[in-house]
Amino acid sequence: MELLFESRVNLSGYSGHLNFVQHQPQLHPEPVLVGDTFADGKGLTIYGTVLRDGGRLRMWYLAIPEDWDYKRDMSSTAYAESDDGIRWRKPALGIVDHGPVPNNLVNISLHCPSVFIDPDSPPTHRYRATGCGYRGPVSYTHLTLPTN
Repeated sequence: MELLFESRVNLSGYSGHLNFVQHQPQLHPEPVLVGDTFADGKGLTIYGTVLRDGGRLRMWYLAIPEDWDYKRDMSSTAYAESDDGIRWRKPALGIVDHGPVPNNLVNISLHCPSVFIDPDSPPTHRYRATGCGYRGPVSYTHLTLPTN
């Protein structure tokens, strides 16, 4: 199996044993996340990351704001959290000022945001991300995200 991670080319020389486990998915009749705020009112896609962290599930997803005009880059990343993976909360984070009310947008502009935890970083810098920006691959070394 070929292992690719665009911002970590040193992984291509990895020689060891990797186990990949894929479980049978459980399908639900209704979407678990819908565009119901100004920040994602024109649509959303879970083309991002879901991590189990701190006793809850944390999701970073692509949000299409109500005022998107289809002319500019659509790389707004939003955050949601859940205790069970079915009911998701979109906390007003106060990180990105966009729209008429506080929202759940975060300070990364990536298509397909891949968020991960850096266990060696202090709590304020533990989330990192990589993905594709307007002009190609981008890595963020510090994200402003919830710490609880």
